Amino acid sequence: GQRWSELINQLINEQSNFSLSDIAQQLLDTV
Repeated sequence: GQRWSELINQLINEQSNFSLSDIAQQLLDTV
């Protein structure tokens, strides 16, 4: 959904502040 896309964009834009595991957790929580 839109939240998913927005979340991904935000994570990409602030990639240096996130680890892949954090991204995975965020995506799983969103879904």
